[in-house]
Amino acid sequence: MDGVYIFECYLSPLWGSLAPFVWAFPAHRGEITLIYSFGRALAGVDGLPAEPLQAINFRGASQTVDTPDVSPAATQAAITWWTQKLDNILSVVSDPALHTDKDGNYLPSKHLNSMLSMEQLFRRVAAVQRGHKDKDARRLAFFSVLDTLQRLTGRDITMLSRRSYANKVLTQLETAIPDHAQQILLPACYRAIRALDELQKGFFLTRQTGMQTIKYVSDKGQERELTLTEATAQYVKLLRNATHGFGDITERNRSEVLLAHHDGVIPDDLAFLAWLYLLDLLNNTDRLQFSLWAGGAR
Repeated sequence: MDGVYIFECYLSPLWGSLAPFVWAFPAHRGEITLIYSFGRALAGVDGLPAEPLQAINFRGASQTVDTPDVSPAATQAAITWWTQKLDNILSVVSDPALHTDKDGNYLPSKHLNSMLSMEQLFRRVAAVQRGHKDKDARRLAFFSVLDTLQRLTGRDITMLSRRSYANKVLTQLETAIPDHAQQILLPACYRAIRALDELQKGFFLTRQTGMQTIKYVSDKGQERELTLTEATAQYVKLLRNATHGFGDITERNRSEVLLAHHDGVIPDDLAFLAWLYLLDLLNNTDRLQFSLWAGGAR
């Protein structure tokens, strides 16, 4: 929980919102953070290794990103929205009344778990933003974000990976975030939505056959079919589960069919779903209150 001292972990995702571009940098002076804006988006990466470790072969970004337009009013609007929402969410996480059992008895361990989970969420989102040159590290951080969001929101990974749900969240954010602030806060969200579309197009067998669903036989011998939207969500979950190694013993047939039908190309910007859902969490603290209390469960 060292992030509470200078708040750096709670501000880092804001600085990385336009990754791989940067638009501001912080300077810490005791308990005060000074924010210096560049007034525009600047390239945040260099094509050449800056240190010997970066000379080790790794898989970097495979797609270019257009430079986002940032107006003079965007920086102030984005900082104002972020700090107001951050104040709200930290007020919720620090509320002892939400961390009790069914009888209203305060549970320090439950409270500590919530605070640790929240800090981990912000740190992992920042890790996603910094991972432009290492897509493997970025993907692991992304899956960690999905796991943490599942704990904090009650939304499982397949729901978070559905195009319809992601688009619904984005529409709500477009309504809630001021126009100028959107120039800094939303570009990565649009990229994440497009990445889901690109991932869905990776099911090449359906394209070649003209089919709109993927059919398979479940492990219990029952015929099943998945829409392409649902198949994409299940494919993301399959990739997340594969961080422990491929060959899941549950729903083996479905996993094998998904792997056989997809070309295996994972868009770089898929990981920015982490940023989309962090903004959603900041914008919906009422839902977070319900999840943290969890009916008094430990």
